[in-house]
Amino acid sequence: MKIKFIGVPGEDHKVINMYGQAFPLDQFVDVTSAYAIEVLRNHPHFEAQEVEAEDVKFKEKGNPKTLAEFLEQTVADIKPVLSSLTDEQLAAVGEAESAGKNRTGVLEAVKAEQDERAKQV
Repeated sequence: MKIKFIGVPGEDHKVINMYGQAFPLDQFVDVTSAYAIEVLRNHPHFEAQEVEAEDVKFKEKGNPKTLAEFLEQTVADIKPVLSSLTDEQLAAVGEAESAGKNRTGVLEAVKAEQDERAKQV
């Protein structure tokens, strides 16, 4: 999900730091933390924009795949590829898997990868 800081009335913030991420004023930022997404998507000083899952492309062995095709693979095939995905793609995998097959192995692997990336920030 992309989230944009739209400002606080009466205050002059150029950037605000929340949940381990910097949000520059009026610029969308890719957010992968499920907790941050849940809190900020309805926050009055932020605007959220869904990532269209169908628009996210995945590559494996040079062949482009749609998100749906990617998720048709087995958990064993999906897990090793997660570290090569962008934050946006990783978030889309988590959201689509939750709404679809809801496989624990995929969801745990996505969360583990997101947590690992958050540690590196």
